[in-house]
Amino acid sequence: MPKLKPPTEKAIEKAVCDYATSKGVLVRKNDAIVFIGRPDRIFHWGGSTWYIEFKRHGGVLSAAQAREINRLIDKGIPVFVVSDIEHGKKVIDDMLTHNGEFYANCSET
Repeated sequence: MPKLKPPTEKAIEKAVCDYATSKGVLVRKNDAIVFIGRPDRIFHWGGSTWYIEFKRHGGVLSAAQAREINRLIDKGIPVFVVSDIEHGKKVIDDMLTHNGEFYANCSET
């Protein structure tokens, strides 16, 4: 049986963003041309805001991405690095369930 290839970054991002939108989350894409290193997407729901940087399985953050993510985390803004669809959906569900309270000081990178 042939081994399945892991989904691309684009496929992971689309699936997670579609899932978030289906739950009523406002999802916006960041403009990488203007903001080098900024995480791919910003999510808003219930007065909370968080970011997700999407990577293919095994993908690595660039130096600019790591710096920007650390700047956001230092300001108490939740940031997640997601490299598979199920993890992305869990982030969305957890943020909706806890309205961001749990992750305010506990970002995952």
